[in-house]
Amino acid sequence: MWRVLVFVMLLGCGSYEITQPETSSAVMPEMHGNRTIRTEEQFRRYVVGQTLMSDGVEMTIGADYSVNGRYRGKPFSGSWEFRKGLFCHSATRDVHSMDRQCFRVTQHEREIMLTLMPE
Repeated sequence: MWRVLVFVMLLGCGSYEITQPETSSAVMPEMHGNRTIRTEEQFRRYVVGQTLMSDGVEMTIGADYSVNGRYRGKPFSGSWEFRKGLFCHSATRDVHSMDRQCFRVTQHEREIMLTLMPE
């Protein structure tokens, strides 16, 4: 099972668990034991299609560039893109739009870490 640590995320902070992990033999640059996911192809291999869960948040990153889930029992939806080496997404919850945010994605063993970055 994959574990995702999210330092700052649209819906809150926490530790996320990904169901149905995918495996890959992709070679990515190493830095202090971390591999930075730098391309959309790598992001799709490790994250897309998975459901992230933690502390009242459940979110699925769709292959069709959709983001869907629930935050404290309330549904939200939005879209994502991978550009300039960052995972960016925006969402709407209860008819309120939430600001677009971008993250650097790194992998360490079976953990994925998202770090909020300026666009």
